[in-house]
Amino acid sequence: MKKNNNRLYVILAVIALLGLSWYTLLDTAVSEQQEYDGYLADARSAADIGVRGDALAAYEKAINMHDSVELREEVAEFYHKHYSSDEWADYCKKIVDEFPKEGKAYEILMNYYYTIGDYAMCYENYKEADRKHIATDKMTQLYDKLYYAVDEMTTRYRDVKVFAGGKCAVTDTDPGETVKWGFVDNTGGMIIGTAYLDTTGFTNSGYAAVQQYRDPDDPEAGIEYVLIDETGEVKFADPKKGERDITDMGFYSSGKIAARINGKYCYMNEKFEALYGNFDYAATYSGDISVAKNGDKWIIINENGDQIGSETFEDIKLDKTLVAFRNDVAFAQINGKYYLIDKMGKVVCDTAFEDADAFASEGYAAVQYEGAWGFVDTKGNFVIKPQYLKARSFTDDLAAVSDGTEWVFINTNNDIVIRGGSEETNEEKRELLMYEDVIQFSDDGSAFVKSDGAWHQIRLFRQALS
Repeated sequence: MKKNNNRLYVILAVIALLGLSWYTLLDTAVSEQQEYDGYLADARSAADIGVRGDALAAYEKAINMHDSVELREEVAEFYHKHYSSDEWADYCKKIVDEFPKEGKAYEILMNYYYTIGDYAMCYENYKEADRKHIATDKMTQLYDKLYYAVDEMTTRYRDVKVFAGGKCAVTDTDPGETVKWGFVDNTGGMIIGTAYLDTTGFTNSGYAAVQQYRDPDDPEAGIEYVLIDETGEVKFADPKKGERDITDMGFYSSGKIAARINGKYCYMNEKFEALYGNFDYAATYSGDISVAKNGDKWIIINENGDQIGSETFEDIKLDKTLVAFRNDVAFAQINGKYYLIDKMGKVVCDTAFEDADAFASEGYAAVQYEGAWGFVDTKGNFVIKPQYLKARSFTDDLAAVSDGTEWVFINTNNDIVIRGGSEETNEEKRELLMYEDVIQFSDDGSAFVKSDGAWHQIRLFRQALS
């Protein structure tokens, strides 16, 4: 019986010791939590009244007790409010160094870049987190928000043409002087100086037709057209330039280029050898099909210049590179209205439009219907109902529309995603002039917008970084 009592005492003693240990641990944890909470309270109080040193010291004590990415986020916001942008940036980068496997750390740094307007680094930061498979939902939301962010070039031009073949013709000639054209690329860099009297532009062939003085030192010697390459070097010239005058040239495509000689258009190859044609106007080939005009009638022609089908039209819409057929359809005028036609000249749908903008890519085309502009697919079905005063066709997922006051860019959901005007950020207010006019985006994300009477280039960050 005595032995059993001893065993009971031992058990009770053990229980008492365990209870005491748990009590001590709990008491210590409570004490530490109170100390931690005290440091945070001190830090926040000091921060509220602008005592930076005391606030930072209290935050550091809290971090030394219980470090976490959530606490670091609070301290990062403290740096944002009370320290310079560089010091804030250094602290955000430090969080990533301390927590390289935490998506939240990258989210904090991405928010910093977004707040200061460094969208390029936003993308880089997101890509790094995504590569590690730790990008947070907020990061993805921010990335989606930046999908239409643009970089605005500072250089201004008096006039511009259209992006084609990755280049755009621009001029900065002063009023009263002879206009001279050069070329910029998608990064905004002037790659060929302003030296040409006229040009259509480059194509994916790598050539552009340009008009220049035969003798740069003697304008009275006359003008000529030549084909230049992407470095500005003359690659092909007219061997008959003393015998004939070429007064217009189009875009070189599919091994052919339209040229006006003695008032009539024919198609030539790159060596300036006439192939066929005697038209009043001739457009750019898209593959093996183009359109031409004789008198007041337009026709569809094949790769040999022969008419396709028997239909004639009052007008056929051309895009900025003078191409009529995109996605195997074009807009042709019949009895004063525009209809979608196929390559044989047959009407695709019965809807009659008052006006239309040629398809520019695989996107939707702008059409005017009952006085307003909307967008249709290649079957003629409305995908965005008519509601705008003016509109330009989609290139990829962006189209320019106007209410008569300004131009903006919409996506295929009809959301306004790019516009001029004031842009608010957490850091500052950037004054961006409203877009008075626009030239639609190229396939690789560059466009020109007109503000305060001058043209400047914008480029999608996502395209620039890809």
